[in-house]
Amino acid sequence: MPSQKSPTKRSPTKRSPQKGGKGAKR
Repeated sequence: MPSQKSPTKRSPTKRSPQKGGKGAKR
């Protein structure tokens, strides 16, 4: 779970897809 916070904070582009597909990334 801590790994998901790292890439999300580093990549601003990943924040977009994660906002709409949070369950899909998991």
